[in-house]
Amino acid sequence: MPFEQVGDQKEIRIQQYRQLRAFMASLCEDAQARKPELDIGSREELFAWQAAHRPVIERMLGWPAPVPDYEPELVSDEEIGSDGLARSIRRMTIRVAEGLDVYGILLLPHRENPKFMFCFHGGSGCPELVSSVCPSNNYNDGARKFVELGFAVFCPLFVLRQEDAPDWPAEYRQALHMNALWAGTTVLAVELAKVQRALRFFRSYPGVDASEPGVAGLSYGGYFTLYAAALLPEIAFSVSSCYFNDRLEILKTRPGTLLDWQYPGAGSVFGDAEIAALICPRPLYIEAGQRDELMNVDTAVREAEKVKKVYEACGEGEKFFFDPFDGTHEFNLAHIGEFLAGRA
Repeated sequence: MPFEQVGDQKEIRIQQYRQLRAFMASLCEDAQARKPELDIGSREELFAWQAAHRPVIERMLGWPAPVPDYEPELVSDEEIGSDGLARSIRRMTIRVAEGLDVYGILLLPHRENPKFMFCFHGGSGCPELVSSVCPSNNYNDGARKFVELGFAVFCPLFVLRQEDAPDWPAEYRQALHMNALWAGTTVLAVELAKVQRALRFFRSYPGVDASEPGVAGLSYGGYFTLYAAALLPEIAFSVSSCYFNDRLEILKTRPGTLLDWQYPGAGSVFGDAEIAALICPRPLYIEAGQRDELMNVDTAVREAEKVKKVYEACGEGEKFFFDPFDGTHEFNLAHIGEFLAGRA
């Protein structure tokens, strides 16, 4: 048998990869083509659609996550500052299960018994950035805008920032997601379980009214926002910035990234519009930057139109707000005061 160098067949291997990649792309397109139209004509039809689809979507997401029951407790609480907008800025750690803590920054306004909400950071972010404890370029004091409206705002940490540590691999999000899938859940479900437990803690936190909590987030935080509002019925309103899009578009334009946004079989069942339909008729504010370098505003507009029709069919058109603003991948929140009027 003649000896061959491995490199001799390099072009065949490349061709096989490209062929398989194209075939997988066609499978994704076929799956999305099988997804039923989001055709909802009334409030009754919405509730029937939600009752039929929520269990299917929850099963795909591994929700609820298998996090043992635990009464949340405060592990640490340190005041790190105050100013004219926030009477207290606090760095907190809340234990929500054995071996599972929520770390974050709490901003308290100059108001008695303020309403409560979460504000989520994006990829490569952290609570210090979204809370403006440290300066940032694209958060634009987003959390503080909610404080200005009178909300107590808690900015929790999600593991989204690559850190220099010997046991921290480059593909850490993918690894976390694969570990969760092995256990029958998703990293998203576990993270939202932490948010749910943190909310339970703040419902008994003195001087804060968490009876009708809200949630907001930028980028990855917008992703967490949309799913938190869909999976947690106690969330009263949601603000998702620079995330909402066509999931197939993300697969095409950003292959090999954001793998924790993918779930087995999801293409033929749900996308962002369907997740938003699980939030209806609760107030939902979505914004997309026209010059966003990471997300396609045109596909966001197309998907938002589907959601708008759902809200209008239910007689709740005024509770859905979509703003394709003139900006990049950033918090804008130009109309947030009008949207949340009477809620703070």
